[in-house]
Amino acid sequence: GLEHRARRGVGHAAELLEVSAGEILCWQGEKAAGFFQVLSGSLATFVARANLGVFDEQAPDEGGDNEESQHLLPILLAGEGSAFGEGALLGEASVNVQTIRVEEDAEILWVKQQAYEEVVHDWWGEQAARRRALTVLSLSKVAPLLDISNHVVHSGSIQPDRGIKCLVSFPGRFAKSWDAMLEHGARMSTACVYLADSASGLGQHVEDAENPANACYCRAIYGERDYRQFGYLLVTKHKHTKEERRRVYQHAKATNALVIDEHSPELEWRQAADFARQRWEEHGRVAAWGCKWFADWQQNVERAVALHQKLMVCYVHGQKGMGKVAWEALSDPVRDPWGGQGLSGSQKVEVAYLDRLRRERGAAFD
Repeated sequence: GLEHRARRGVGHAAELLEVSAGEILCWQGEKAAGFFQVLSGSLATFVARANLGVFDEQAPDEGGDNEESQHLLPILLAGEGSAFGEGALLGEASVNVQTIRVEEDAEILWVKQQAYEEVVHDWWGEQAARRRALTVLSLSKVAPLLDISNHVVHSGSIQPDRGIKCLVSFPGRFAKSWDAMLEHGARMSTACVYLADSASGLGQHVEDAENPANACYCRAIYGERDYRQFGYLLVTKHKHTKEERRRVYQHAKATNALVIDEHSPELEWRQAADFARQRWEEHGRVAAWGCKWFADWQQNVERAVALHQKLMVCYVHGQKGMGKVAWEALSDPVRDPWGGQGLSGSQKVEVAYLDRLRRERGAAFD
């Protein structure tokens, strides 16, 4: 792909736009402005009825701003993660091929065509590399693709001692901190569940008895997410060790996910994305890693509470109390389960469930 300095330059060149509903982001026929990616909100795209499929080099008359005055035909409503304008950055489009209007107040990442060219000008025949970089940008969405190369592996361990501490939530990406805590910390229980392979339950789902309309817990704890957020496309990186790569492929085997190297050609990225999307559809659009971990974790917590153990939650350093979400809001489609501060994605589920039990069953879940 692009060398590190160029990638960093593209990142610095990107601008964050905050636009209000009703604003026109770009007009069909005007000079191509660059690459846009929707971080939040939604956009609608339109093309001229009179020349559908033939795009006039002249900008439309600015005397009107509605579909009727401009004779526009609505084509697509696009939300978070959608991207437009790759062709402009790659030199394939000199004018906008559609009009884009903001439907809901939006935050948009904008990379100007001129700024991109200044950073990655094709002096040394890097056209293919630039195509690949734009493909990765489009596919990766806002949050990075799932990286499980260095996570904790644990199924929980509830000690028989009454009244001791029980760690019920921990950010699993901090594997070294986890190991150090268990090795040097005082005797305590751990309810945390991080499944490693299919034998331990990775990739398996459990029926949600409270919501029989749902196939499993995934809808309640994650909501509806796309194939990228639900882990059907994993990426190996140049910095990964041999052991970390082994873990990625082991995880993919258990979850029926696709694996692609971060430096793969554009065509391979697109093919992998298509296959990953297909597997997501075939599996009912649920999380590739499953929800058995949540059912196992619930059982561990109940055992700890029965022994009057003191429940503990570990936040990211310096972010205690941040990132909490109400149980009923976990499935909200506009919420990013893996964004924010304080708690990881799974921790948000755990803490939301504990807060719910505290309300329903009392102080034992403090």
